[in-house]
Amino acid sequence: MCTPSFTCIIFSGDWEFHFRYSLYLFSSTSKHVYNGGDQFDLLKEVKLFTNNKAGAAGRTCWYITKKENISSGMEYINKWKVVVSSAHPGGQMNRDNQIAVLDNYSVFGRSRVALKIFDTEAEAQNFLKYAKSNFIRFAFLMTDESLTSLAKWVPDINNYKSDNGLIDFSKNINDEIYRLFEISDKERLYIDKVIAKKDE
Repeated sequence: MCTPSFTCIIFSGDWEFHFRYSLYLFSSTSKHVYNGGDQFDLLKEVKLFTNNKAGAAGRTCWYITKKENISSGMEYINKWKVVVSSAHPGGQMNRDNQIAVLDNYSVFGRSRVALKIFDTEAEAQNFLKYAKSNFIRFAFLMTDESLTSLAKWVPDINNYKSDNGLIDFSKNINDEIYRLFEISDKERLYIDKVIAKKDE
């Protein structure tokens, strides 16, 4: 059985959408379950983050597969990827708790889409902090389920290096973002209240 999954890069506004690699798994022997810390051949294999079965019953799991099973998007394997659920039955209200950083030995299946891809772990972790801030989570709530309106509603600062001159990622990220976007105290209270209610 051939299961396509993984792809390329599409630009929408300032946001980069890195959709699935093209992966073809021809038999159950082409992949095996990865348990955190398992050793694998970094030159010939990659970690694969994909659903264990199709449909709503599928759950994301880690596997190990050979690099030769990846037919496109090879240039992104050695990058740090920040991914989110590509669709969520609970809508945008539940999507932001599914954001994660994938390391530079990983690929992902159709259950995920990469919001950004970075050369360094530090940039990926800074972007994760940014995306998990109250203001950005609030902005995510205004996007559609397919994320096609992401560039319209969610601001992207484009530079997530620690010395970018915009945000000090070592400080409280909410304070930094509210300052950067000149959010008033009244607006901040409203945003924080919406996010706190969501987190109940």
